[in-house]
Amino acid sequence: MEFPMKYFRAWIICDDPDACYVWSQLLKRKGIEVFLTDNLTSFKKNIHEDQPDLVIIDETTSKTDAIKIIQDLKPEIMCPFLLLTANNNEAYILEAYQAGADECFSKPISPALFLSKVRALLRHAETIPITALERVETAGLNLDPIHRKVFIRNGKEIKLSQLEFRLLNLLMNNPGWVFNPEQIVQAVWGYSEIGDSRLLKHLIFRLRQKIEDDPKKPKIIKTEPGIGYKLDPYTDD
Repeated sequence: MEFPMKYFRAWIICDDPDACYVWSQLLKRKGIEVFLTDNLTSFKKNIHEDQPDLVIIDETTSKTDAIKIIQDLKPEIMCPFLLLTANNNEAYILEAYQAGADECFSKPISPALFLSKVRALLRHAETIPITALERVETAGLNLDPIHRKVFIRNGKEIKLSQLEFRLLNLLMNNPGWVFNPEQIVQAVWGYSEIGDSRLLKHLIFRLRQKIEDDPKKPKIIKTEPGIGYKLDPYTDD
């Protein structure tokens, strides 16, 4: 059975309009939500609102420094990076992998092979079996795993990034339980060696901005000083 690619988000960084159109149309036909940009600055302004499940970098011209892009973004987002490049120099390809690229392909690449690699990367990244998860309701929240959305008290529908969903799913399925940072990093990012408290704090901050009435005085996701974080199931009190 073909791996379903619906409900995923892909960012394409490319400064060639024709190439952008081709890649985006191929992905959209598979149900993937696509965002396009031609520069790193624009990407970084938007990744926390629409954080991707996959980043595709098409190094079409010398204006696109793929190595720098990967180095800058890899610490911020936990998703696969696919690099398409006209540079088939082995030393350059190795440098791209060392920077954090998950796949590197020399162009030209056929649409069939492109989609095959996208499918493989998304399958590898999807550590939570979304279609097997049930909706969760607690603390005035209703989490919809299939569409990766959460409905808050006033009925407002909020889209979640993959990392935001993983964190909220973990907390909502264990209301009242205090998780230490290492446990959360392992569950959300899937790699215990990431262990960067700055990234975790930023993720908590983003999620609070979306679901709390007053993010500065959170009532849903609470901090237990010196221990970690928990979801308070008694927020209606």
